[in-house]
Amino acid sequence: MTDQPKPEQPGQPEQPGQPEQPQPSPAQFYPSAPPPPPEAPAGYPQPYPAYGQAPVPGNTNGFAIAALVLGIIPGIITNVLAVIFGLVSLNQIKQRADRGKGLAIAGIVVAGVWLALWATLIAVAINTGATRNEAGQVVDSGRLSVFKLNVGDCFDGVKEGKAITSVTAQPCDKPHEAEVMDRFPMPAAPEYPGEAKVTSDVETECSERLEGMLPPATLEKLELYYFYPTASSWRTGDRTAVCVVTGQKGTKLTEKVAKR
Repeated sequence: MTDQPKPEQPGQPEQPGQPEQPQPSPAQFYPSAPPPPPEAPAGYPQPYPAYGQAPVPGNTNGFAIAALVLGIIPGIITNVLAVIFGLVSLNQIKQRADRGKGLAIAGIVVAGVWLALWATLIAVAINTGATRNEAGQVVDSGRLSVFKLNVGDCFDGVKEGKAITSVTAQPCDKPHEAEVMDRFPMPAAPEYPGEAKVTSDVETECSERLEGMLPPATLEKLELYYFYPTASSWRTGDRTAVCVVTGQKGTKLTEKVAKR
C-alpha cells in the first residue's frame, strides 16, 4: 500500500502561519529618569531644591575660630574667654546654620584642660606654701618666692651659679642650708647695668654689711651667697639684693646665725 494524499477539504482555506511577534528591546526594561519636580507658582519658594543640587553651607563662625585659638594659648584669662566664645558660637551655629561646630567644641575642650591644670597648680601652690605666724616667722615649711624672703628667714635650695625663683622655707630651729642676713635696694637705673656690674656691687655691699653684723670668728664658719636682679626681673621693676649665708662645704645650720 502506498500512502495516498488526503484530499483537500473544500471550503477549508489554508491556515497561514502566525507572524513572529517582535521582542521588546532591553531599553524598555530600564526605569525611566525621575520626573522633574513640580514648579511652584510664581511668588512662592520652591518646596525643595532641584535634583543634583545641595544646600549651600553657611560661613565658618568667627567665634568658633576665636574659641579654638584662645583655647590653645595657655593663660587663665584667654582660656576663660575661649570657653565663653565657644558657647556663643554653638548658639550662633544652631541659629544661623554656620559651620565651625567642631572648632568650637575643640576650643572648649582644650581650654577646659588648661583651666583644670591652672586650678591644680594654684591648689598645689596654696597647700605647699610656707606658713608664717603673726610675727612673720616661718612656722611651717613650704615653697616661698625669693622675692618674698624676709631678713631672718631660713631656707633650703641654694644653687650656686643658677637662677632661683623660689626656695623651700624652713623654721630656723630645724636644720636648714641658708639664712637671709640682709636685703637692700640697688640704685635705680633705667637700663640694666649688666650682670658683671650688678654681681660685683652686690657682693661688695653684702660683704661690708656682714662684717658689721657678725664677728670674724663667726664669719669664718660661713659662706656668703646673694640674690641679685637679673636682666629680665630688672625690666619688671626688681631692684632688690639679698645677702645670704650658708654653712661651709654644705654644712647644715641648726639655729639662727644673727641673734636679733
